[in-house]
Amino acid sequence: MVLDSTYDATLERAVKRAIARNLNATVAGQVVEGYARTYWFTVNSFSHPATIHAVRLQYDAEGISFQCDCEGAMHDRLCAHVACALNAVEAGMGEPEPKPAPISVGRRALDLLNGTDEPAYVHGRSA
Repeated sequence: MVLDSTYDATLERAVKRAIARNLNATVAGQVVEGYARTYWFTVNSFSHPATIHAVRLQYDAEGISFQCDCEGAMHDRLCAHVACALNAVEAGMGEPEPKPAPISVGRRALDLLNGTDEPAYVHGRSA
């Protein structure tokens, strides 16, 4: 499902449920492709304490889409697990640690900027 303005009130209620139930999101993984970013979280269940739910959030040009494996989400409801994961992203969880580019990448960029080299790749792929 794609999160849009029709979910504002529902999202607010889901966030309140997540906070009241003391749900916790843990980053299970993430993928960044261009401007699209996908996160996977695990979130504990309130109604079934031994259960962990899987949540996927995708941020791209179309907005925010989400999935959860809980019963509510399977019935097209915005659940507290998704709200908990959204809060985690808003709080900065799941952001990759910045890593310096290798020196060779910096030299290549300078060559391209100075016009002394032809690009051998486009957007990280070999030409």
